[in-house]
Amino acid sequence: MSVQRSARLDDPGAELLTRTTDLWSRYGRIASVAALALLGVGALVYFTMRSRAATEEQAAGRLAEANLLYWQGEYKRSLEIARQVAQEYPSAPSGIDAHRLAGDNAYWDGDFKTAVNEYQAYLSKAKSGVLADAARRS
Repeated sequence: MSVQRSARLDDPGAELLTRTTDLWSRYGRIASVAALALLGVGALVYFTMRSRAATEEQAAGRLAEANLLYWQGEYKRSLEIARQVAQEYPSAPSGIDAHRLAGDNAYWDGDFKTAVNEYQAYLSKAKSGVLADAARRS
């Protein structure tokens, strides 16, 4: 006696497709909103970082000009540009470093009170590092 078993064909792809369709019908709207929110946050972060980089690039260019004038001994002109950079770009790294350069300019020009004020402004934002140690000593 032979028992004939009925053969059942399973399609794992169809089963997966059914599960995926069920999940999408339940959570599709939530997933879409979450994906769009993540995309929006990502775009906001990207453009913010890009803007900061462009701002720092502009500040660094102006600070390089002031630094060049400093090394040429034109302390008053270098001090003026360093102060402009510090005012225009107060949160950029070059804007913070501009206070240190302004302090150096004032020191070598003999205006020690201004030098102390500029070094203190620099040290209030730059707590550590070789330049911060030099500013503390100055």
